[in-house]
Amino acid sequence: MRVLVLAITALFFNCAAIAAPATIKVIGPKVSCGAWVSERRLNSVKYREMEFWVMGFVSGWAEAWSDAQKLPTDPLRSIDKDGAVEWITRYCGAHPLDQLTDALIGLVIEIESRQKSN
Repeated sequence: MRVLVLAITALFFNCAAIAAPATIKVIGPKVSCGAWVSERRLNSVKYREMEFWVMGFVSGWAEAWSDAQKLPTDPLRSIDKDGAVEWITRYCGAHPLDQLTDALIGLVIEIESRQKSN
C-alpha cells in the first residue's frame, strides 16, 4: 500500500511539473539594480562579488537549459561575459529600483529567445 501511495504521489508531481508553465525563480542577493550600477562605476570589491555571482548563475542556468533540450547546445555561444555584463548594466540603468535578480531573469529570457529564433 505504501508503495502505491508513493507511486501515485510521484506521478501526480510529475504530471503537475509537465502541465505547469515554465517559470524562472532566482534566489539570490537582495541587491538593487541601482546598487549594481553604482558599484560598477566604482569597480568596487562588492561589484566584483556581484559580477562573480551573476556569471555563476548564468553559467549554471546555461548548463541546466542545455541539458533540458532535445539536442543539447550551448546557449552562451553567442554571448560573452562582457556582453552579459553590459546587458545587465543597461537593464539596471533603465530600472534602478528593480532587483539585480530581475535583470538576470531578463537576460535569461533574452538568451532563450535568441536560441528559439536560431
